[in-house]
Amino acid sequence: MSYRSNEGSGVLRRGGSDKKSPLRSYNNRNKIRPKIARTIDEEVAMKHWAFAWLMLLSAPVLAQESVPTIPFESVSNLLRLPPNLYLGEVTGVAVNSKKHIFVLSRGNTTGPAFGATAAQLLEFGPDGKFLREIGKNLYAWAFGHTVRVDKEDNIWAVDKGSDMIVKFNPEGRVVMVFGRKQEASDEVAPYKRTGPPPKHQDGRFRQPTHVT
Repeated sequence: MSYRSNEGSGVLRRGGSDKKSPLRSYNNRNKIRPKIARTIDEEVAMKHWAFAWLMLLSAPVLAQESVPTIPFESVSNLLRLPPNLYLGEVTGVAVNSKKHIFVLSRGNTTGPAFGATAAQLLEFGPDGKFLREIGKNLYAWAFGHTVRVDKEDNIWAVDKGSDMIVKFNPEGRVVMVFGRKQEASDEVAPYKRTGPPPKHQDGRFRQPTHVT
């Protein structure tokens, strides 16, 4: 087998054949591969940028579609109170299966200007007519926070001031009491949220706010 040399080319050719040597083909492939890789990287980057812009432009549309419109009818002066009865700061509203409305209000305040007792649970009919006051002068009332009604129409009132949770039956009678009020004869003061949480005491809450 004979080989001949082409002057100036620096490439050995085989027996008069014009085919390129394996060495030259290998070098050419190595030169092309980086160009192909760069082209692919640029295409991938462009696709990522296009996708990002598409998401940014479509985000407001998606947000608008994901939030449904809740139909409602505004009724002014729905709750009709009897003479000399007023709402204070309303902290809770609940509805039972008969569509009766229960409002826990920090009205009917008694005591000093600061730290006075402020809690009153009122029941209204579906038409807003006043029906009754539940738990009037109840020992647990101090600073009402929320009211809930369960599936059996029991009424749950949470009082943050007395640290108590009271369960009423549908007739308005107290059936369960959770927590304990600090005794008035003691030197008591509201709990202060400073430092680590205080130690647990059986049968006591510290400013309960909700019940589910």
